[in-house]
Amino acid sequence: MKISETTLIEASSDDTFSFLLSGSYTRLLVQHIDVVHDIEEIARAQEDGEVITRVMRYSASTRDKVPKFLKKYEASAPEYVYWKQIERWDRARARMTYTIEAEIKDEWQRYYETRGVLMLEKVGEQKTRQVTELDYQVKVFGLGSLIERALRDEISKLLAIQGQLAANHFSVQG
Repeated sequence: MKISETTLIEASSDDTFSFLLSGSYTRLLVQHIDVVHDIEEIARAQEDGEVITRVMRYSASTRDKVPKFLKKYEASAPEYVYWKQIERWDRARARMTYTIEAEIKDEWQRYYETRGVLMLEKVGEQKTRQVTELDYQVKVFGLGSLIERALRDEISKLLAIQGQLAANHFSVQG
């Protein structure tokens, strides 16, 4: 299932790009995304002057927001879940591609796939359109599409929050 969110930001794409890579933005994500408990940068490598590969480790409480259809499993769930977001930031192309890998048993990895792209499009001298797309699949017979639909609204909200935090940062600065 593919989800896309677009946000207009009152800043250049280069300034927006730098902000999205900053620790300030990461701290804002933790403060404003309900279920996220922490985000830690665990690796960063500069491939050349224009490309950065970064690995972010997220932790989220399973007790904060449990979808209704999963309530009966709440007691058996771990208190926290963890995942890594592997990001490839390309400044020359003004985009970041990413994959998300849950920290689960290797044999369970085959049941889902999550990848996305964040694109910064110059709209004016000091305006940028941020387009974020997330494509996810849950490959569990009989439940996959149900889970995907149940998560759709939450994921849309999450992507909207990410864009709004960047827009708000520059509207306060300006």
